[in-house]
Amino acid sequence: MFLDAALHVIRTKGYEAATVDDLCAAAGLTKGSFLHHFKSEEELAPAEVEYFANEADRVFTNASYQSMADPLARLLGYVDFRRSILQGQLPAFACLLGTMAQETYDSHPSIRIACNRHIGQHAATLTRT
Repeated sequence: MFLDAALHVIRTKGYEAATVDDLCAAAGLTKGSFLHHFKSEEELAPAEVEYFANEADRVFTNASYQSMADPLARLLGYVDFRRSILQGQLPAFACLLGTMAQETYDSHPSIRIACNRHIGQHAATLTRT
């Protein structure tokens, strides 16, 4: 529950602006419950990065462009797929990894590195031959 709530809160407010109280309110759980799972927001961050990356992998792995053998067709299919998921308000489709990497670039290098790793892995799916 906290990871789903954090996804929404961080996409809406940003990582630095999101508070544990915000996460608890969005999850409908108590601060004690949060602290049972995570010692701090900083401890939640790596779990959130992994959660989002896994969810994104699930969505993108099943996209039709993945079956295209031609690299250019796959890239153009990817762009079309990305356009198709731009539905609703920005927090519904914003890339959590990009948001967190930009926001924490200097202040939390471990978060930036984790985000960069997953972004790189995602990009590699387009460059396979």
